[in-house]
Amino acid sequence: MSESQIRILGVGSFFVIVFLSGLALSRRGMPYNSAVLTVHKLIALAVLVFLVVNAYRGYRAGLLGTLELVVVAIAVLLFVATIATGGALSTGKAMPEIVSRMHQITPLLTVAGTAVALFFLLKLS
Repeated sequence: MSESQIRILGVGSFFVIVFLSGLALSRRGMPYNSAVLTVHKLIALAVLVFLVVNAYRGYRAGLLGTLELVVVAIAVLLFVATIATGGALSTGKAMPEIVSRMHQITPLLTVAGTAVALFFLLKLS
């Protein structure tokens, strides 16, 4: 198995853990289990850091063109939106229904955006 395949498998595994922990949190409801919530947040943050670090490496090496930079920027913005809506929901305060709905949609968009970004980044390495 190549290094690129291992990276993709690792990121995919992390996304599965994030989704499963998110489902567990939503099914149990408030108050959230702090251990599950912490794992959920830290793994999502780890995937974001992985994406940014690899994008920065590609940028420094001069391998990223405009298209790749735009795709990575969109993936990062989707991550930020997902983290922001999840953070708002985890405060325990009543949030407008739109925040909950956005947190159901943005993770799916984040996975798609990250998959495309990783495709560009990993084919460069």
